[in-house]
Amino acid sequence: AAFWVDPRRHPDFAWLFLAMGHIASARAQADSAGATSLDARALMAPLRAVLAARHGDTATARGILEALERDVPLSLQGMWRTAYVAAGWAEAGDAGHALDLLERIEPRGIGMAYELRKPALDALRAQPRFQRLVEATRPPGER
Repeated sequence: AAFWVDPRRHPDFAWLFLAMGHIASARAQADSAGATSLDARALMAPLRAVLAARHGDTATARGILEALERDVPLSLQGMWRTAYVAAGWAEAGDAGHALDLLERIEPRGIGMAYELRKPALDALRAQPRFQRLVEATRPPGER
């Protein structure tokens, strides 16, 4: 059974559903965002890209991400949305572009350390560039 949560109120739920393996619920969230605000659509576009890539359609995934980057500047999306766009690029097979996006995020404090722990970025964990970002943002008490 699919669960539905209003993406304007709980945007991370769709990503949580995906991480938990509830693909139908994640897809329902992503699809429902098409009729809501630009903000919600911008948040769900990377999720739709990840879903497409996981079904072997990297061309669609890349198209979704290219349109998002063209229509909504990353500077307006904020740290957490940029992290999701990076997740989309990683799933679409472009880890270099994903890491480029993550490396441009400022500031690199505790907020970024939190974003880098999200399951959406698991496809990048083995990359040395990603590991350097994790080290650069690790809180002092965890070093």
